[in-house]
Amino acid sequence: MLKAGSLLYAVFIALIISTLIAFFISYTQYSNRHIDQNRGRLQALSYLASGMAYLKADTINQPWSEKLLLFENEIGSNVELSSDYWGVFPLIEAKSWFKRDTFYKAAVAGYSRLAEYSSTVLYLANHNQALALAGHSRINGDAYLSSKGVKRAYIEGRSFYGKNMLSGKLHLSKRKAPSIASNVRVALNQVLNSTVPRNVDSVIHFKRLGQNIILNRSFRKTTLGVYGQDAIDLNGGELKGRIVVKSASEIYIGSNLKTEDIVFVAPKITVESGFKGSLQLIASDSIIIGKNCTFTYPSSIAINYNGIEGGYIELGEQSVLYGDVMLLTSSFLDQESLLTISKGAKVVGNVYSAGKLQVKGSVLGTAIADKLYLKQNLSVYENHLLDGVLDVTERPNEYLSSGIIEKWDRDTKEIIKWLD
Repeated sequence: MLKAGSLLYAVFIALIISTLIAFFISYTQYSNRHIDQNRGRLQALSYLASGMAYLKADTINQPWSEKLLLFENEIGSNVELSSDYWGVFPLIEAKSWFKRDTFYKAAVAGYSRLAEYSSTVLYLANHNQALALAGHSRINGDAYLSSKGVKRAYIEGRSFYGKNMLSGKLHLSKRKAPSIASNVRVALNQVLNSTVPRNVDSVIHFKRLGQNIILNRSFRKTTLGVYGQDAIDLNGGELKGRIVVKSASEIYIGSNLKTEDIVFVAPKITVESGFKGSLQLIASDSIIIGKNCTFTYPSSIAINYNGIEGGYIELGEQSVLYGDVMLLTSSFLDQESLLTISKGAKVVGNVYSAGKLQVKGSVLGTAIADKLYLKQNLSVYENHLLDGVLDVTERPNEYLSSGIIEKWDRDTKEIIKWLD
Protein backbone atom coordinates (compact mmCIF):
# COMPACT_ATOMS: atom_id res chain seq x y z
CA MET A 1 0.00 0.00 0.00
CA LEU A 2 2.86 2.35 0.83
CA LYS A 3 4.64 1.55 -2.43
CA ALA A 4 1.47 2.29 -4.43
CA GLY A 5 1.07 5.62 -2.60
CA SER A 6 4.70 6.53 -3.25
CA LEU A 7 4.31 5.72 -6.91
CA LEU A 8 1.18 7.85 -7.15
CA TYR A 9 2.95 10.68 -5.39
CA ALA A 10 5.93 10.41 -7.75
CA VAL A 11 3.63 10.48 -10.77
CA PHE A 12 1.90 13.54 -9.38
CA ILE A 13 5.21 15.34 -8.84
CA ALA A 14 6.38 14.38 -12.33
CA LEU A 15 3.13 15.72 -13.77
CA ILE A 16 3.58 19.02 -11.99
CA ILE A 17 7.19 19.29 -13.13
CA SER A 18 6.32 18.47 -16.75
CA THR A 19 3.49 21.00 -16.64
CA LEU A 20 5.85 23.66 -15.31
CA ILE A 21 8.45 22.79 -17.93
CA ALA A 22 5.82 22.98 -20.68
CA PHE A 23 4.65 26.32 -19.29
CA PHE A 24 8.16 27.74 -19.20
CA ILE A 25 8.87 26.49 -22.72
CA SER A 26 5.64 28.05 -24.00
CA TYR A 27 6.34 31.25 -22.10
CA THR A 28 9.86 31.40 -23.48
CA GLN A 29 8.59 30.88 -27.01
CA TYR A 30 5.91 33.54 -26.49
CA SER A 31 8.47 35.91 -24.99
CA ASN A 32 10.84 35.32 -27.88
CA ARG A 33 8.06 36.00 -30.38
CA HIS A 34 7.06 39.09 -28.43
CA ILE A 35 10.68 40.25 -28.30
CA ASP A 36 11.07 39.59 -32.03
CA GLN A 37 7.89 41.54 -32.76
CA ASN A 38 8.99 44.45 -30.60
CA ARG A 39 12.43 44.34 -32.16
CA GLY A 40 10.86 44.32 -35.62
CA ARG A 41 8.59 47.23 -34.79
CA LEU A 42 11.44 49.22 -33.28
CA GLN A 43 13.55 48.49 -36.36
CA ALA A 44 10.72 49.69 -38.61
CA LEU A 45 10.42 52.87 -36.54
CA SER A 46 14.17 53.33 -36.82
CA TYR A 47 13.93 53.02 -40.60
CA LEU A 48 11.08 55.55 -40.52
CA ALA A 49 13.24 58.04 -38.61
CA SER A 50 16.10 57.44 -41.06
CA GLY A 51 13.71 58.05 -43.94
CA MET A 52 12.61 61.40 -42.48
CA ALA A 53 16.25 62.36 -41.97
CA TYR A 54 16.89 61.49 -45.61
CA LEU A 55 14.00 63.72 -46.69
CA LYS A 56 15.19 66.62 -44.56
CA ALA A 57 18.64 66.41 -46.15
CA ASP A 58 17.22 66.06 -49.67
CA THR A 59 18.05 69.06 -51.88
CA ILE A 60 15.85 68.13 -54.86
CA ASN A 61 13.29 70.93 -54.79
CA GLN A 62 10.65 69.19 -56.85
CA PRO A 63 8.04 66.54 -56.05
CA TRP A 64 9.18 62.92 -56.03
CA SER A 65 8.13 59.60 -54.53
CA GLU A 66 10.13 56.38 -54.36
CA LYS A 67 10.59 53.13 -52.46
CA LEU A 68 14.15 52.81 -51.18
CA LEU A 69 16.33 50.21 -49.49
CA LEU A 70 18.00 52.39 -46.88
CA PHE A 71 20.76 49.97 -45.95
CA GLU A 72 22.08 47.49 -48.51
CA ASN A 73 23.18 44.98 -45.87
CA GLU A 74 19.87 45.03 -43.96
CA ILE A 75 17.05 43.02 -45.49
CA GLY A 76 13.71 44.67 -44.82
CA SER A 77 15.03 48.22 -44.53
CA ASN A 78 12.55 49.32 -47.18
CA VAL A 79 10.85 52.67 -46.83
CA GLU A 80 8.55 54.65 -49.08
CA LEU A 81 9.53 58.32 -49.20
CA SER A 82 7.66 61.25 -50.69
CA SER A 83 8.58 64.91 -51.07
CA ASP A 84 5.92 67.32 -52.32
CA TYR A 85 4.34 70.68 -51.53
CA TRP A 86 1.44 71.48 -49.25
CA GLY A 87 0.49 74.94 -50.42
CA VAL A 88 3.86 76.70 -50.59
CA PHE A 89 5.53 74.69 -47.81
CA PRO A 90 7.40 71.41 -48.38
CA LEU A 91 5.49 68.28 -47.34
CA ILE A 92 7.63 65.24 -46.51
CA GLU A 93 6.25 61.74 -45.84
CA ALA A 94 7.77 58.38 -44.94
CA LYS A 95 6.34 54.85 -44.56
CA SER A 96 7.92 51.67 -43.24
CA TRP A 97 6.55 48.19 -42.60
CA PHE A 98 6.84 45.22 -40.26
CA LYS A 99 4.70 42.25 -41.23
CA ARG A 100 1.14 43.62 -41.38
CA ASP A 101 1.90 46.83 -39.51
CA THR A 102 2.45 50.11 -41.39
CA PHE A 103 4.28 53.00 -39.75
CA TYR A 104 3.86 56.55 -41.08
CA LYS A 105 5.21 60.01 -40.46
CA ALA A 106 4.44 63.27 -42.24
CA ALA A 107 5.45 66.86 -41.62
CA VAL A 108 5.27 70.33 -43.05
CA ALA A 109 8.86 71.48 -43.41
CA GLY A 110 10.64 74.78 -43.94
CA TYR A 111 13.99 76.40 -44.44
CA SER A 112 16.21 78.50 -42.20
CA ARG A 113 17.86 81.59 -43.58
CA LEU A 114 21.52 81.57 -44.58
CA ALA A 115 23.70 83.55 -42.17
CA GLU A 116 24.53 86.04 -44.93
CA TYR A 117 20.88 87.12 -45.15
CA SER A 118 19.59 86.28 -41.66
CA SER A 119 19.67 89.92 -40.55
CA THR A 120 18.22 91.39 -43.77
CA VAL A 121 15.06 93.34 -43.06
CA LEU A 122 14.46 95.09 -46.40
CA TYR A 123 15.44 94.71 -50.04
CA LEU A 124 14.20 97.30 -52.56
CA ALA A 125 15.07 97.12 -56.24
CA ASN A 126 17.48 99.86 -57.27
CA HIS A 127 15.56 102.59 -59.10
CA ASN A 128 18.03 105.28 -58.04
CA GLN A 129 15.58 106.63 -55.45
CA ALA A 130 16.07 107.25 -51.75
CA LEU A 131 13.87 105.57 -49.17
CA ALA A 132 11.97 108.34 -47.37
CA LEU A 133 10.75 107.91 -43.78
CA ALA A 134 8.12 109.87 -41.88
CA GLY A 135 6.23 109.59 -38.63
CA HIS A 136 7.13 106.77 -36.26
CA SER A 137 8.61 104.52 -38.93
CA ARG A 138 11.24 102.01 -37.82
CA ILE A 139 13.68 99.88 -39.80
CA ASN A 140 15.69 97.46 -37.68
CA GLY A 141 18.09 95.22 -39.59
CA ASP A 142 20.26 95.30 -42.69
CA ALA A 143 18.79 96.96 -45.78
CA TYR A 144 19.55 96.71 -49.50
CA LEU A 145 18.77 100.07 -51.10
CA SER A 146 19.93 102.33 -53.92
CA SER A 147 22.99 104.54 -53.52
CA LYS A 148 20.63 107.36 -52.48
CA GLY A 149 20.17 105.60 -49.13
CA VAL A 150 17.62 106.81 -46.57
CA LYS A 151 16.27 110.29 -45.98
CA ARG A 152 13.67 112.09 -43.88
CA ALA A 153 10.30 112.89 -45.40
CA TYR A 154 7.55 115.37 -44.57
CA ILE A 155 4.04 113.99 -45.12
CA GLU A 156 0.89 115.93 -44.20
CA GLY A 157 2.69 117.97 -41.58
CA ARG A 158 4.56 115.03 -40.10
CA SER A 159 8.32 114.59 -40.19
CA PHE A 160 10.41 111.62 -39.04
CA TYR A 161 10.29 111.29 -35.23
CA GLY A 162 12.76 108.47 -34.61
CA LYS A 163 16.43 108.63 -33.62
CA ASN A 164 17.87 106.34 -36.27
CA MET A 165 16.42 105.97 -39.74
CA LEU A 166 18.17 102.61 -40.13
CA SER A 167 19.45 100.37 -37.34
CA GLY A 168 21.66 98.02 -39.32
CA LYS A 169 24.02 97.85 -42.27
CA LEU A 170 23.25 99.49 -45.59
CA HIS A 171 24.01 97.51 -48.77
CA LEU A 172 23.66 98.48 -52.41
CA SER A 173 20.75 96.71 -54.08
CA LYS A 174 20.54 95.54 -57.67
CA ARG A 175 18.18 96.84 -60.34
CA LYS A 176 15.87 93.89 -59.76
CA ALA A 177 14.82 92.38 -56.46
CA PRO A 178 15.86 88.77 -55.78
CA SER A 179 13.91 86.19 -57.76
CA ILE A 180 11.27 84.03 -56.19
CA ALA A 181 12.39 80.44 -55.82
CA SER A 182 11.58 78.56 -59.03
CA ASN A 183 10.15 75.56 -57.16
CA VAL A 184 7.66 77.79 -55.32
CA ARG A 185 6.49 79.35 -58.58
CA VAL A 186 6.11 75.89 -60.14
CA ALA A 187 4.07 74.70 -57.14
CA LEU A 188 1.75 77.72 -57.42
CA ASN A 189 1.31 77.31 -61.17
CA GLN A 190 0.48 73.64 -60.77
CA VAL A 191 -2.26 74.15 -58.19
CA LEU A 192 -3.73 77.18 -60.00
CA ASN A 193 -3.73 75.83 -63.54
CA SER A 194 -5.24 72.40 -62.93
CA THR A 195 -8.93 71.81 -62.29
CA VAL A 196 -8.04 69.08 -59.81
CA PRO A 197 -4.70 69.54 -57.98
CA ARG A 198 -2.08 66.83 -58.37
CA ASN A 199 -2.34 63.79 -56.05
CA VAL A 200 -6.06 64.36 -55.48
CA ASP A 201 -7.89 61.10 -56.17
CA SER A 202 -11.10 61.90 -54.32
CA VAL A 203 -13.19 64.96 -55.24
CA ILE A 204 -16.41 66.19 -53.66
CA HIS A 205 -18.50 68.83 -55.39
CA PHE A 206 -19.15 71.71 -53.02
CA LYS A 207 -22.89 71.82 -53.77
CA ARG A 208 -23.28 68.33 -52.32
CA LEU A 209 -21.91 69.35 -48.92
CA GLY A 210 -24.49 71.91 -47.85
CA GLN A 211 -23.96 74.43 -45.06
CA ASN A 212 -21.69 74.10 -42.00
CA ILE A 213 -19.63 71.31 -43.51
CA ILE A 214 -17.41 69.19 -41.27
CA LEU A 215 -14.52 67.35 -42.92
CA ASN A 216 -11.45 65.80 -41.29
CA ARG A 217 -8.90 64.12 -43.55
CA SER A 218 -5.81 62.41 -42.18
CA PHE A 219 -2.51 62.99 -43.98
CA ARG A 220 -2.15 59.21 -44.03
CA LYS A 221 -4.69 59.28 -46.84
CA THR A 222 -4.50 60.91 -50.26
CA THR A 223 -5.61 64.51 -50.68
CA LEU A 224 -9.35 65.20 -50.61
CA GLY A 225 -10.50 67.85 -53.09
CA VAL A 226 -13.56 70.04 -52.62
CA TYR A 227 -14.37 71.72 -55.93
CA GLY A 228 -16.91 74.25 -57.14
CA GLN A 229 -17.32 75.83 -60.56
CA ASP A 230 -19.19 78.73 -58.97
CA ALA A 231 -18.39 80.75 -55.86
CA ILE A 232 -17.76 78.79 -52.66
CA ASP A 233 -19.21 80.42 -49.54
CA LEU A 234 -17.96 78.94 -46.25
CA ASN A 235 -19.72 80.71 -43.40
CA GLY A 236 -19.34 77.97 -40.80
CA GLY A 237 -18.29 74.41 -40.11
CA GLU A 238 -14.90 72.80 -39.65
CA LEU A 239 -12.20 71.70 -42.10
CA LYS A 240 -9.08 69.91 -40.95
CA GLY A 241 -6.24 68.00 -42.53
CA ARG A 242 -5.34 66.99 -46.06
CA ILE A 243 -8.01 68.97 -47.91
CA VAL A 244 -7.76 71.35 -50.88
CA VAL A 245 -10.76 73.61 -51.49
CA LYS A 246 -10.82 75.05 -55.02
CA SER A 247 -13.24 77.31 -56.87
CA ALA A 248 -13.13 78.37 -60.51
CA SER A 249 -14.36 81.84 -59.51
CA GLU A 250 -14.02 82.86 -55.86
CA ILE A 251 -14.01 81.68 -52.24
CA TYR A 252 -15.48 83.47 -49.22
CA ILE A 253 -14.24 82.33 -45.79
CA GLY A 254 -16.47 83.35 -42.89
CA SER A 255 -15.29 84.12 -39.38
CA ASN A 256 -17.13 81.09 -37.96
CA LEU A 257 -15.27 78.58 -40.12
CA LYS A 258 -12.66 76.55 -38.24
CA THR A 259 -9.66 75.43 -40.27
CA GLU A 260 -6.38 73.62 -39.72
CA ASP A 261 -3.81 72.94 -42.46
CA ILE A 262 -6.33 73.61 -45.28
CA VAL A 263 -5.32 74.92 -48.72
CA PHE A 264 -7.76 77.25 -50.53
CA VAL A 265 -7.38 77.97 -54.24
CA ALA A 266 -9.37 80.41 -56.40
CA PRO A 267 -8.92 83.49 -58.59
CA LYS A 268 -10.33 85.64 -55.78
CA ILE A 269 -10.39 84.91 -52.05
CA THR A 270 -12.00 86.99 -49.30
CA VAL A 271 -11.69 86.34 -45.55
CA GLU A 272 -14.25 87.86 -43.18
CA SER A 273 -13.14 90.02 -40.27
CA GLY A 274 -12.53 88.11 -37.04
CA PHE A 275 -11.44 84.85 -38.64
CA LYS A 276 -8.89 82.68 -36.79
CA GLY A 277 -7.24 79.53 -38.08
CA SER A 278 -4.38 77.84 -39.90
CA LEU A 279 -4.61 77.86 -43.70
CA GLN A 280 -2.93 78.69 -46.98
CA LEU A 281 -4.55 80.96 -49.55
CA ILE A 282 -3.50 80.72 -53.19
CA ALA A 283 -5.09 82.99 -55.81
CA SER A 284 -4.51 84.31 -59.31
CA ASP A 285 -6.16 87.72 -58.93
CA SER A 286 -6.81 89.06 -55.43
CA ILE A 287 -6.83 88.14 -51.74
CA ILE A 288 -8.56 90.47 -49.29
CA ILE A 289 -8.33 89.83 -45.54
CA GLY A 290 -10.72 91.59 -43.18
CA LYS A 291 -9.92 93.22 -39.84
CA ASN A 292 -8.79 91.43 -36.66
CA CYS A 293 -7.99 88.12 -38.32
CA THR A 294 -5.34 85.73 -36.99
CA PHE A 295 -3.56 83.19 -39.19
CA THR A 296 -1.58 80.76 -37.06
CA TYR A 297 1.78 79.30 -38.07
CA PRO A 298 2.41 77.92 -40.62
CA SER A 299 0.03 79.93 -42.83
CA SER A 300 0.61 81.66 -46.14
CA ILE A 301 -0.94 84.05 -48.63
CA ALA A 302 0.17 83.80 -52.25
CA ILE A 303 -0.85 85.27 -55.58
CA ASN A 304 0.60 84.33 -58.94
CA TYR A 305 -0.90 86.96 -61.23
CA ASN A 306 -0.95 86.78 -65.02
CA GLY A 307 -3.63 89.36 -65.89
CA ILE A 308 -3.41 92.93 -67.17
CA GLU A 309 -4.55 95.08 -64.22
CA GLY A 310 -2.24 93.84 -61.47
CA GLY A 311 -2.70 91.47 -58.56
CA TYR A 312 -3.81 92.70 -55.15
CA ILE A 313 -3.32 91.51 -51.57
CA GLU A 314 -4.65 93.36 -48.54
CA LEU A 315 -4.10 92.33 -44.93
CA GLY A 316 -6.78 94.20 -42.99
CA GLU A 317 -6.29 96.40 -39.94
CA GLN A 318 -5.15 94.62 -36.75
CA SER A 319 -4.88 91.29 -38.57
CA VAL A 320 -1.86 89.05 -37.87
CA LEU A 321 -0.30 86.38 -40.07
CA TYR A 322 2.43 83.99 -38.96
CA GLY A 323 4.02 82.76 -42.17
CA ASP A 324 4.85 84.04 -45.65
CA VAL A 325 3.04 86.49 -47.92
CA MET A 326 3.95 86.68 -51.59
CA LEU A 327 2.69 88.50 -54.66
CA LEU A 328 4.14 87.23 -57.94
CA THR A 329 3.38 88.67 -61.36
CA SER A 330 4.60 88.71 -64.92
CA SER A 331 7.57 91.08 -65.11
CA PHE A 332 5.95 93.64 -67.41
CA LEU A 333 2.98 94.02 -65.03
CA ASP A 334 4.95 94.45 -61.82
CA GLN A 335 4.20 98.17 -61.50
CA GLU A 336 0.45 97.55 -61.28
CA SER A 337 0.42 94.96 -58.51
CA LEU A 338 0.09 95.98 -54.87
CA LEU A 339 0.51 94.22 -51.52
CA THR A 340 -0.82 96.21 -48.55
CA ILE A 341 -0.16 95.63 -44.85
CA SER A 342 -2.83 97.85 -43.27
CA LYS A 343 -2.56 99.96 -40.14
CA GLY A 344 -2.04 97.80 -37.06
CA ALA A 345 -1.68 94.64 -39.18
CA LYS A 346 1.36 92.43 -38.71
CA VAL A 347 3.21 89.74 -40.63
CA VAL A 348 5.63 87.58 -38.67
CA GLY A 349 7.68 86.05 -41.46
CA ASN A 350 8.58 87.01 -45.01
CA VAL A 351 6.83 89.42 -47.37
CA TYR A 352 7.57 89.43 -51.09
CA SER A 353 6.03 91.70 -53.72
CA ALA A 354 7.13 91.66 -57.34
CA GLY A 355 5.30 94.98 -57.60
CA LYS A 356 4.54 97.61 -54.97
CA LEU A 357 4.51 97.08 -51.21
CA GLN A 358 2.59 99.34 -48.83
CA VAL A 359 3.42 98.92 -45.14
CA LYS A 360 1.23 100.85 -42.73
CA GLY A 361 1.54 98.11 -40.12
CA SER A 362 4.49 95.85 -39.30
CA VAL A 363 6.65 93.22 -40.95
CA LEU A 364 8.58 91.29 -38.32
CA GLY A 365 10.94 89.53 -40.66
CA THR A 366 12.12 90.32 -44.18
CA ALA A 367 10.35 92.48 -46.78
CA ILE A 368 11.34 92.36 -50.45
CA ALA A 369 9.72 94.51 -53.12
CA ASP A 370 10.25 96.33 -56.36
CA LYS A 371 9.11 99.57 -54.69
CA LEU A 372 7.54 100.83 -51.50
CA TYR A 373 4.25 102.62 -51.99
CA LEU A 374 2.14 104.90 -49.83
CA LYS A 375 -1.35 106.23 -50.46
CA GLN A 376 -2.39 108.85 -47.94
CA ASN A 377 -5.77 110.48 -48.52
CA LEU A 378 -5.56 111.86 -52.07
CA SER A 379 -1.77 111.75 -52.32
CA VAL A 380 0.45 108.92 -53.55
CA TYR A 381 4.11 108.61 -52.55
CA GLU A 382 6.75 106.33 -54.02
CA ASN A 383 9.39 104.69 -51.80
CA HIS A 384 7.91 106.32 -48.69
CA LEU A 385 7.17 104.78 -45.31
CA LEU A 386 4.82 106.47 -42.82
CA ASP A 387 4.53 104.86 -39.36
CA GLY A 388 5.49 101.51 -40.85
CA VAL A 389 7.66 99.06 -38.90
CA LEU A 390 10.19 96.68 -40.47
CA ASP A 391 12.06 94.69 -37.82
CA VAL A 392 13.89 91.44 -38.50
CA THR A 393 15.07 91.11 -34.88
CA GLU A 394 11.50 90.43 -33.71
CA ARG A 395 11.11 87.39 -35.93
CA PRO A 396 11.45 84.25 -33.74
CA ASN A 397 14.78 82.45 -34.10
CA GLU A 398 13.01 79.15 -34.74
CA TYR A 399 11.00 80.59 -37.63
CA LEU A 400 11.23 78.55 -40.84
CA SER A 401 10.09 79.92 -44.19
CA SER A 402 8.73 78.28 -47.30
CA GLY A 403 12.03 79.06 -49.01
CA ILE A 404 10.50 81.70 -51.28
CA ILE A 405 13.73 83.57 -52.08
CA GLU A 406 16.15 81.96 -54.51
CA LYS A 407 19.49 81.16 -52.84
CA TRP A 408 18.67 82.97 -49.57
CA ASP A 409 17.84 79.87 -47.55
CA ARG A 410 19.63 76.65 -46.68
CA ASP A 411 19.16 73.67 -48.98
CA THR A 412 18.19 71.27 -46.21
CA LYS A 413 14.82 71.28 -44.49
CA GLU A 414 13.69 71.34 -40.88
CA ILE A 415 10.38 70.28 -39.37
CA ILE A 416 7.76 72.98 -38.82
CA LYS A 417 4.85 70.77 -37.81
CA TRP A 418 4.14 67.04 -37.54
CA LEU A 419 0.92 65.99 -39.23
CA ASP A 420 -1.62 63.35 -38.26
